[in-house]
Amino acid sequence: MDVATLATVTRINDQLDSLGPERDRADLEALYKIFSALAPSFERGRGAKRGTPEADGAGRVNHLLRLTIVDLWQDPRMPGRGVKPRQMHKHNKPFVYPWSPRARDLYFAAKADASVSTSGMLVLEHTIPLSILRDELMHAILKGCSQDEWTELFLAAHRGLSFAVLARDEDDIINSNGHRSALVADDPSPWARYRKAGMVQEDFIALTADPRWSEPDANRG
Repeated sequence: MDVATLATVTRINDQLDSLGPERDRADLEALYKIFSALAPSFERGRGAKRGTPEADGAGRVNHLLRLTIVDLWQDPRMPGRGVKPRQMHKHNKPFVYPWSPRARDLYFAAKADASVSTSGMLVLEHTIPLSILRDELMHAILKGCSQDEWTELFLAAHRGLSFAVLARDEDDIINSNGHRSALVADDPSPWARYRKAGMVQEDFIALTADPRWSEPDANRG
């Protein structure tokens, strides 16, 4: 996809690219096997008293499951991975994902002034907290769902809006509202956590759809 095409698109659904049927199938099978293998440790840790071996083990399992989802499935399939000219800021913020106005302001300020840094200032946000997805996937394993059922659950979770790029201070507001790892109770929309933080869904657009974008930015991401 060239820059001219990118400029008309904000990717809000199906935000990950396929790596081909064979690779996708192999990675999904690996994910299922990893979750299945770690299910006993996950279950032992549920409700365990903090500081006990069971609780400590569950913490390590939860961290490993998070890394598995991100490193095995999500990161390799982000649009623009390894593409020239660059279509991604740093290593995990695709230009075509929805960016908040504040995040775009920070990006273009750094482009205009080399003394301005975005280091630590931009966040790739999981619109459904990764801990919620992890727990749903593991609970499905514990309930005895088949590999095909589990695979469909995993894929369905990635068909809608999965990612947005925020400024760090916007992410801090979401966290302070109690939504770091929780959804808004009365609103299932993936945008609900952002609305509660004062952000407007319609203001999120691709970096390439911003009037300040220019083609050389693709080589300087």
